[in-house]
Amino acid sequence: MSLRQSLILSSAFVATMVHNSLSVSAAPVITSPAIVLQNTLGSSPLHPIARIIDHSGLSVPFVSGVTDFDNYLAQAPLHSRFPSHEWSASGATTTGIIDFDMGRAMLIDRTAIWNEEVTGVSSLNVFTSDDPSFGTSSLVGSFAVLDTTRDLDYVADVHLLVPTAVRYVRFEVLGAYADPLNKFVTKASLGEVAFSTTTVPEQSTFVYMSTGVLFAAGCVLRRRSH
Repeated sequence: MSLRQSLILSSAFVATMVHNSLSVSAAPVITSPAIVLQNTLGSSPLHPIARIIDHSGLSVPFVSGVTDFDNYLAQAPLHSRFPSHEWSASGATTTGIIDFDMGRAMLIDRTAIWNEEVTGVSSLNVFTSDDPSFGTSSLVGSFAVLDTTRDLDYVADVHLLVPTAVRYVRFEVLGAYADPLNKFVTKASLGEVAFSTTTVPEQSTFVYMSTGVLFAAGCVLRRRSH
């Protein structure tokens, strides 16, 4: 076998290793944001924004970053209608920004929203960014959110997002539903928010793979010289 052929085969082997290591082979998992970075809508007393990422109102628990997204949602987990497990905006606020930090970069392709059943969010724009201040961002979704039934526990509303590998997610809340029993009462409210995610390879993976290519080529050259 010629040197050229050996190098091609070695490079092809390492390239296959790179592809396999970077390919998303595992099923997406359900992941909660690590923290809420910003909430311009404020929070009502006793209904903090942390409620939307703490799982406290869910009928079926999940382990963030571990539980299979599709298998979990297939169980149709309900969120409690009781306000102690929900977030609601301050006053009559219906529009604003909620920014999430996922804790690290990950590929995000869907969101699951349990929308509070009295004055839930009516529509959203979703942005993603690698910048916590969202100086640059991408619009990855824009949709109406399910209007759930008053005084009943409620299911998740799942929406597709343009897949992006990022750390930060922004919900731009565009409006809220009015209380069905009193149309003069309205404020943005949510039960829980989670995302469908898959792991993004660490930067070190690329370094290791590049080193592997050089090492393989060096081995071939050494064999040819002896």
